[in-house]
Amino acid sequence: DVASFDTETFLVDSTDPTDLVDVLDEVAGSPGSWINVEPDVDDSLRADVPGLFAWFSARGSQVPVATFVAGSGRNVP
Repeated sequence: DVASFDTETFLVDSTDPTDLVDVLDEVAGSPGSWINVEPDVDDSLRADVPGLFAWFSARGSQVPVATFVAGSGRNVP
């Protein structure tokens, strides 16, 4: 089986993060869900690690990405 997931892209106004907070709240209530958050940067300004060396480099994209993962609901001592 191949996992499938829904993808949604939207912009968040830096002066009103209400939409982002709403999505984080939705994801937090869905164990196994996650959201990636990154700044809106023109693709021509992105500098990725080139080719094969990307597999062996600890250096990733120049654009930071934050990932929020919903809790699993398990009891942790």
